[in-house]
Amino acid sequence: MIKVYNIKTILKIFLITILIISILGFTLILIKKHIPQKTIETSNSNSCTYRILVDVEDSKLFLFENDELIKTYKCSGGKWSTPSPIGTWKIISKAKWGEGFGRKLDGA
Repeated sequence: MIKVYNIKTILKIFLITILIISILGFTLILIKKHIPQKTIETSNSNSCTYRILVDVEDSKLFLFENDELIKTYKCSGGKWSTPSPIGTWKIISKAKWGEGFGRKLDGA
């Protein structure tokens, strides 16, 4: 049996759907504006402390040495379906990714 809806019912369903999508969109925008920055701290045997601050909102990475900003880089974060993990992280190893990854940096 086929159920027939009148135009008012279809219009109500459409408007409710648009309202729900709008509310979800505004909620995601508000959540994104309040995403905290990620901070990574590490130190070596020379008692020099490095801190990496990643601002996922502005897509920038800041490198600090002994609390002094020494370099700023462009970076990218996750997408909505796989967002960047937020928190404080400790670097435990460094991988060698080989040649050709990313772009060539000036003076590198």
